This record gives sequence, C-alpha cells and structure tokens, in this order.
Amino acid sequence: MSLDGLAGWLTRADRIGYAEGRFSSEQCSKEGFPPAPYQSTVEGGQLRWTATEEDGRGNTIQWEGTVEGDRMKGTLVWTRAGKARRYGWSAVRVR
Repeated sequence: MSLDGLAGWLTRADRIGYAEGRFSSEQCSKEGFPPAPYQSTVEGGQLRWTATEEDGRGNTIQWEGTVEGDRMKGTLVWTRAGKARRYGWSAVRVR
C-alpha cells in the first residue's frame, strides 16, 4: 500500500490485511494501533469497507476503502492529540 501524505510529497509503504474479522496495518501496529474490527458492504457491485483503529491513548485511525479487482483505494483520518489529518492511499494485492 502507498500512503499519499501532505500535499502528496510523503509516500510510505505498508502491508495491510484482514483476518478473523479484523483489519490490520503493519505501519499502524508499529505506532501502537492493534488490529480492529472492520465492516464491509457491497454498493453498486463495488465492495466498500471501514475500520477504526484505537491505540488506547485516545488516538484513532479511521480507514475507508473500496475494492476493484486486485486494487484498493481510499482515505484514512489519523487523529492524534485532538488534531485530525486526512490522507489518501492506494494498494495492490500481493499474491
């Protein structure tokens, strides 16, 4: 997965996954965010999903994504110390 950061100048690689009803991000785990439950729906033939990771200190990462074949894209909102930052991201399935 790549994360498009502040005005697109920051890109960070990550590995995300889904297992046992939980969403996880390797980069977010390193920041103290454990795997979180996710919800998914199908709208107009397109799979959409959401998840909110919490670190136990009041910080959250809210994920939203859509799946098209082997690709996903979406946004995340990382709230730390009461300040929210929004990022766009995209991912390709690794087989």
